[in-house]
Amino acid sequence: MLCGATYPAAPSSTNPTIGSPHANAWVEEIKTGNAEKVAGIACVLTYKDVPQKRFTLAGQTAPEMSPDDRLILDRHVRFVGDPVAIVAGETEKAVDRAISMIKVQYEVLEPILDYHKALDNPILVHPEDNWEALCPVGADNKRNLFAFRLIECLLNHFIIHIQTAQIFTALLK
Repeated sequence: MLCGATYPAAPSSTNPTIGSPHANAWVEEIKTGNAEKVAGIACVLTYKDVPQKRFTLAGQTAPEMSPDDRLILDRHVRFVGDPVAIVAGETEKAVDRAISMIKVQYEVLEPILDYHKALDNPILVHPEDNWEALCPVGADNKRNLFAFRLIECLLNHFIIHIQTAQIFTALLK
């Protein structure tokens, strides 16, 4: 079974995919009917077909400070290449053909492309209500603020280590 998620990279035998060409948009309509009819296709999934439970892709060790901000597939695409569909089939040829038949209509929104302009911008990267920060780092998705206190926490952590090292150095003298 081969799978291809819709990304903007050119289709090829190793990347049989297409994808969101927009940095900020809503999927208004996605037509997969013709893709589903391709011989050898097991399934075509969109945001309508997958669990709507958020998770993080950050992958640090516990405690995970990054927010639960991803869905497997989301109606709101936030970067060029954000996946909008997953196609699974028996051969690369079938997956390539099916992907080429998926038609997506977007409501294109203005993106935030400069992080200096993101804070308190009316354009929100994550406007949803089920976005969740896992640690108290000062995150506020309604302000595009994702780790305000993280730097403060890290600085305090390093200051403690420096002070501890200074104490041990003084004791050893």
